Amino acid sequence: MSENQQKEKLKEMSDVQLTALIQKGDASAFDEIFKRYIRLIFSLASKYTAESFEKSDFVQEGLIGLLSACRTYNENAGASFKNYASLCIERRFISIIKKASQRKDTALSGAVSIYDLELTADSTTDPEEIVLSKEFVQSTYKKFREQLSRLEYEVFLQYIGGAKYSEISKNLGISEKAVDNALQRIKKKISEK
Repeated sequence: MSENQQKEKLKEMSDVQLTALIQKGDASAFDEIFKRYIRLIFSLASKYTAESFEKSDFVQEGLIGLLSACRTYNENAGASFKNYASLCIERRFISIIKKASQRKDTALSGAVSIYDLELTADSTTDPEEIVLSKEFVQSTYKKFREQLSRLEYEVFLQYIGGAKYSEISKNLGISEKAVDNALQRIKKKISEK
């Protein structure tokens, strides 16, 4: 099957079918979900503000929430994927606001951009057009996966799925210190790109 045929097949699939493929590690399925839900992320992000956080910080967290939703969605739980994804995304936003209000966390403006998300006003006035560009959609997830070792990728997926260090440690058979080290390496690798 050619790449174009594969893309067309993915476009015809439901969100539930795509999440099943994503849970099996299909990056091209995530690209399709990403295309479908980036407008929702922007819409939800525009509703939230927190001191020292920019809209792009919320968008980045929304993308992490979307990936988390894809990895943890269970169609037998009774919620549609759209509702579940919205909930996961908004929980990420609420987490930012809580951290900002409690002053327990440093500002995300210094955080790494997992998706190399840069919204520049000089190229177009519509940020959605930038994000939805074909090159961005195709390269974003691939770059992220290529930057991380297999262990780092597994740690990351469990971490964004809400697992605690102790749970990740147990699931992967590594120490909690190794989990922490992997998360630090992930941040460093992504920030260097």
